[in-house]
Amino acid sequence: KKSGAPGQKPGRLSGSYAVHLSICEYVGADDLFEELMGRRTTGITLPQISLRSSTKIAKAYLAKELVCLDSDDEEGLQQPEVTCTKLSLLCPLTRMPIKTPVRGRDCKHLQCFDLLTYLHSNKTVTGSRWRCPVCNDFVAIRDLLHCGLTKEMVNKHGHEASIERDKIELKSTGEWRFLPENKLRYGSKSTKTEVTS
Repeated sequence: KKSGAPGQKPGRLSGSYAVHLSICEYVGADDLFEELMGRRTTGITLPQISLRSSTKIAKAYLAKELVCLDSDDEEGLQQPEVTCTKLSLLCPLTRMPIKTPVRGRDCKHLQCFDLLTYLHSNKTVTGSRWRCPVCNDFVAIRDLLHCGLTKEMVNKHGHEASIERDKIELKSTGEWRFLPENKLRYGSKSTKTEVTS
């Protein structure tokens, strides 16, 4: 026989208790994507940052970054220092070209990831669900933003993006360019010997 709290009858619990019941409707990743893109009138629509606004955000971000020299220095004239960063047109989750570029509202980076890939990657219940694949911060669906600047980059060069070539150089002036093939970090260096006679 177990004894309970003083004055408590055997077999009874003391204290305050609550029961919470939630009825949830499962929405698949593809259906949720359609809702977020505004192709269905139910649910929430993904907020879009215009090209102009996202370029302004990028300029402000780059104003705080490290400085790199502009390599297009002609005739030895000293060019003003320009801050720049490199972005990838590949989704960090799959290393496949981004189709619908998004990032978290509170993320402190410019790099985007693919919306549909992000939704599909969160179908399975794990401890790492709804984490930004770039900075690992929690990013709920309502906190996603569709980036107009990266969308412009994807529209112009997304079809060319691959493992061999995926980088965009973005300058603090708001100008950007699709870089040539990626440099291999650990490739074999060939030595050229010049023969003079």
